[in-house]
Amino acid sequence: MSASTTNKRCSLNRCAPCNSGSIRLHLISQGSISPRASHPSDETGGDYFDFIDAPIGVLYVAVGDVSGHGFDAALIMALTRAYMRSFATLGMDVGEVLGRVNRSIVGDLEANRYVTMLLVRIDVESGAVTYASAGHIPGVLLDGLDGIDCTLDSTGMPLGLFADATFVTRQCRFGPQQILVLGTDGATETLDSHGAEFGRNGVIHYVRTHADDTAHDIAAGIYGATRSFAGSVPQQDDITSVIVKVTTAAPHIEQAALPLGAAAA
Repeated sequence: MSASTTNKRCSLNRCAPCNSGSIRLHLISQGSISPRASHPSDETGGDYFDFIDAPIGVLYVAVGDVSGHGFDAALIMALTRAYMRSFATLGMDVGEVLGRVNRSIVGDLEANRYVTMLLVRIDVESGAVTYASAGHIPGVLLDGLDGIDCTLDSTGMPLGLFADATFVTRQCRFGPQQILVLGTDGATETLDSHGAEFGRNGVIHYVRTHADDTAHDIAAGIYGATRSFAGSVPQQDDITSVIVKVTTAAPHIEQAALPLGAAAA
């Protein structure tokens, strides 16, 4: 593990027939954790992202954040990840997955701990998207111009607070030229030396101006843009970005991963 950053890259390309011939979903994400944050001894963090295969051409994309920092937060997220994968691989509705995960962890978390989570379910063949969010910051589905086709707002409270919490499932559709942008609040809440935030608009502006780049380059670039914006201000939180792009391509399936701690290409 790097002493200065922790980088992880995963990619998965999937194709299915559509009017233009096929759709390729490029899923790349990069998380970065700096020991120069408010907890300088931390080399672990509470950010989480995952790509989870399910039956019949379904893919889940999850991004989450545990309250707090350090080893305790990392342990909670590891526990949450295990439950997420157990339920999502059954192909369940996203709201039901979050409900079951919540009930599974609520007894294990201390009173001051909780987990925010955004779970997206993509039907690769049809492009249908459903999502549910446990108090996580909104994701956005950008169109090919200057608009936002869908805002993935919170549909329930954070995980781990109340056993009877429920999570509403909502729908949107994914198509060519769209970009799905997910992440944690480390990017949006990055501050410059005057106390101004990079903000959601900063993230969206970066993605739009680099829309022709690969998903990996966009995700890595968001982190670079936040650090340029911050200048001399140390990183205060974990930063994780997940970019999902839809482009036309010849049908094929390939999967590649960059191991934890390796430098992103």
